[in-house]
Amino acid sequence: MRGFPLGRYRSVLSVCVLTMFGAVRAEEADTVAVVVALQSRNIAAYDSVIFGFEEQLKYVFAGTTNFNLQRISLKDVDPKALALQFQELNPMVTLSLGTPATRLAQEKLAEGSVLFSLVGEPEESGIEPPGIRMGIPELAKLDVLVQIFKDGKFGTIYSANSVKAYRRLEEACLAHGVELTGIMINNPGEFPQACKKLFKLIDCFIMLPDTALYSPDSVAFLLRRGLKQGTAIVGLSSRYTQAGALISFGVDYCDIGKQAAQLWVDGEKTYLAPRKMNFSLNLLAARQIKLQLPKEIVDEAIIVIGQ
Repeated sequence: MRGFPLGRYRSVLSVCVLTMFGAVRAEEADTVAVVVALQSRNIAAYDSVIFGFEEQLKYVFAGTTNFNLQRISLKDVDPKALALQFQELNPMVTLSLGTPATRLAQEKLAEGSVLFSLVGEPEESGIEPPGIRMGIPELAKLDVLVQIFKDGKFGTIYSANSVKAYRRLEEACLAHGVELTGIMINNPGEFPQACKKLFKLIDCFIMLPDTALYSPDSVAFLLRRGLKQGTAIVGLSSRYTQAGALISFGVDYCDIGKQAAQLWVDGEKTYLAPRKMNFSLNLLAARQIKLQLPKEIVDEAIIVIGQ
């Protein structure tokens, strides 16, 4: 598990207790507080975030406050009745998970009562802080990739939808002093030809989140072409690693919950990136493209395929 260096990635590490409530008197030690987790849908990642969130609150407020966690899924709630439901629950804080739940919560609930998690590009989506973003800083990914490709050339394909993601990757490559070649295309039909052109120039292709570019067919083409031409593919999640990408980066969802809870306790109204990341490796893909991976990288991976 890789923690982001404090000097380069902002994280909330203080354990400053009760800053929002002042000193708690002994007779108030049995306080029960309602906490609501508003979920965009029901998925395992959200369960892990909620678990970490609750665990951190219990740790910070140990001996002073007991928590009554209420889960609400968007599929089970009438948006028009949400404000009334929350008025009845009167939660101390609401953790929204995902963009749909966060949008609804920030529209319907009192300002300052909502803390979001797992939202991609919150500023561009009009999501107000505080909260934890979805993505991992490109600089953190490059920290790992430059250990694998010491003198490697990197490349990617992007569209109008992913220009900002490309710029962040470009800045990270510049900071590491490595070469990045990007090809912008206007429609998914241009993807195969752009891949063929790009793969002649690079050692490693880094996928960017872009639903306009990546369909099941385009991903299958990308992975097949990479293995055929000896170009490593950096996927978007462990599913891509299992399908043939060399490496994919992910987040520690439980720690995101803990980080979100501490952000709320500290009373900071800001956006934070996940402070811990992990990655998966496909040794079968590495052998196919004749790439020798550093032992320390293999040892650090949380999932290793083909070991």
